Parts: sequence; structure tokens; C-alpha cells
Amino acid sequence: MWEPGSSKYKGNVFGIIIGLGIFYAVFYIVFTLFAIHGQ
Repeated sequence: MWEPGSSKYKGNVFGIIIGLGIFYAVFYIVFTLFAIHGQ
């Protein structure tokens, strides 16, 4: 349920955290694959 104020702000922060988490996971996977192929 969407509510104005702090609830919406918390939702945005939560979304940003998820976005950064996914970005970091993808970056880590790509970096690992390059490291394996580098050997």
C-alpha cells in the first residue's frame, strides 16, 4: 500500500539498495568470469 511521506521515501531507498545489490552482483560475476578466462 503506497502512502505519502516517509513510507514512499523508505520505498525509494529500498529500491536503490536492491538496484545497487543487483549491479554489484552482476559486476562481480562478470569480473569473476574475466578472471577465470584470464587464466
